[in-house]
Amino acid sequence: MHRYQMTVEQKVRERRRALAHHILMPKELQGLIMLSYINTGTFTTKSVQVLMEILAQTRMEKGYWVFDGPISTLAFMAGCTRPYAKICVRKIAETGILKPGFARKGRTTLFLVQEADNNS
Repeated sequence: MHRYQMTVEQKVRERRRALAHHILMPKELQGLIMLSYINTGTFTTKSVQVLMEILAQTRMEKGYWVFDGPISTLAFMAGCTRPYAKICVRKIAETGILKPGFARKGRTTLFLVQEADNNS
């Protein structure tokens, strides 16, 4: 089945299957980054949920923590709309936690996830 013909639930299952083959960010590091974000004072409940999903999907690639999931799937998993998830990602990036990497033709933008020590 082509990706455009899949339901959001099927896309979520596909994303989880794909992530199962990667080294994911440890929960302890996720917690430190989350604390760093909350300490900025610029968060909303939904942006925290979006960041939690981003961190849960962050994987190690070539020595960097990266997130490259589709925004529509991220929004569904965080319980918000796609436009609001895009706003949250932009606001999280403004805090320095996410750093836009590069866009790949036909693929989502890759974000580098900065470790908590870099954001303090």
